Amino acid sequence: MIKETLKAHGDRRLEIKRRIAFPKMGKDLKYHVETWYFLPTNLQVNRWTFPPQTFPQYLKNYIRLRPPTASIADLLLPKSALESIEHQLDLLVRSSEPDREAAEQYEKALKLFCLVYKRSLRLAIKGTMRNSRSPKERLEKACSYMELIQEILKRYRGLSDQDKIISAQLRSPAYVYCDEYLAIITTHYCFKLLVALEECPEKDRFRAFWRDEMSYRDKHYHESIAISGHDNEIALYRWGVLKKYVNAPLFLELRRKSGQSFIFHAITSIAAAVAMVFATAVAFIWQGRYGALSTPLFVAMVVGYIFKDKMKELSREKLFSVFRQWLPDRRLVIYKDLDRPVGTCEEAFNFVNESKTPDDIRVLRDKSHLVDVLNSFRSEDILYYSRVISLKNSKNLFSGSKPSIMDISRLDISPFFRHVDDMGEELPTLDAEDITREDKAYHINIIRRITLDGTVSLERMRVVITHKGIKRIDSVMRGEGRYLLKDTDGPQSASPIQLAAKLMPK
Repeated sequence: MIKETLKAHGDRRLEIKRRIAFPKMGKDLKYHVETWYFLPTNLQVNRWTFPPQTFPQYLKNYIRLRPPTASIADLLLPKSALESIEHQLDLLVRSSEPDREAAEQYEKALKLFCLVYKRSLRLAIKGTMRNSRSPKERLEKACSYMELIQEILKRYRGLSDQDKIISAQLRSPAYVYCDEYLAIITTHYCFKLLVALEECPEKDRFRAFWRDEMSYRDKHYHESIAISGHDNEIALYRWGVLKKYVNAPLFLELRRKSGQSFIFHAITSIAAAVAMVFATAVAFIWQGRYGALSTPLFVAMVVGYIFKDKMKELSREKLFSVFRQWLPDRRLVIYKDLDRPVGTCEEAFNFVNESKTPDDIRVLRDKSHLVDVLNSFRSEDILYYSRVISLKNSKNLFSGSKPSIMDISRLDISPFFRHVDDMGEELPTLDAEDITREDKAYHINIIRRITLDGTVSLERMRVVITHKGIKRIDSVMRGEGRYLLKDTDGPQSASPIQLAAKLMPK
């Protein structure tokens, strides 16, 4: 199951979020994301002005696991994340000398509880605000959630005395950090619901609960409270550090892999061998005809050396083009818990000709969403970005989380604006005396294809930019279907080309 969203992250940055749920846990996990950026030629973004090797400088990738989904009431049930904290803390208190592994498990349990609590609270409040049929029903749900939240926080904060016993031995203020995180999350989301409630006695109860939480924050964590009209740099920085600390168990770290692959070294060696064979053959042939010490042999060896270098260079280019799909431009290793490798990420960046684009991608692009005549003179530069994620089948990979990941990419498209026209164009109007001007807009079409476990997902997006930045993002076409890979048994299903054809508007 694949869900993807594309939105503007500022004036000149795109954020792509992919929620990928893995259907099978009995094998290694792998998915392939391919993206084609169709750029108008008047933007002058091509292989000469924007070398593909510089693409990673404008790209930032994150991969993180997703916390389990539970209702607010589920957190009070047996075997919940809250009970796991109580169990871990009880073991530490009973132990005369808590070991490092037990302390790490306790700290991880605290963070996991915070993440589950945040997700549960956010979904509950969001559902209450959207799905309530009447203001009365919304009030009833708000009061029921308020009682559950009070009980959850009471149980958690009731562990403070036990934590003080072992906090000095653990040398970790994890409990206090997580308590501050819970207080911030509670007041933040409950305030959103408070604003949506109508004035009545029940709302006064909810308001009193929210004010009690704010008072708790002011008493224990005053530095994290933002004040209107003041410089809140410290409060913002503190909140950012807390988020990173609590979310750490879910983030997978990507590190650049040093060195080249075996195929790269094999190709360079073969190219060098071919060139050397040519130069040696020339030397042997001329030596046999003119002798070992002669002017013609000297000239032949110089010419052979010149052609040897050119032949080596051409052989490398030809071999790299043939084996490009096995030679990623960048190889990353994915780590969990900072030191445990759990997978790899291979990326490729390149400008391609329209004739080299796959048939299903060409089908989606050839159907213009504005005017069909656009296709008769369309001239574009196509930037191709490929990303293959492979995760090892490990029992501890999704420990404490659902078998799903959030793949986040942020692309800075500032280089696309270097040749954007900032002069407004005049437009004709019905009033002869009126002249209107409009900023010139450029359409960047983005087509992405995700392949996961035999399922292909296609989507075409349109990003409209002006000299001011990103104006809007439109979803043009999207769809998902299954296709058969080679050596796959089962009934025939739709191919990617058939899927793309179905997406085309009639």
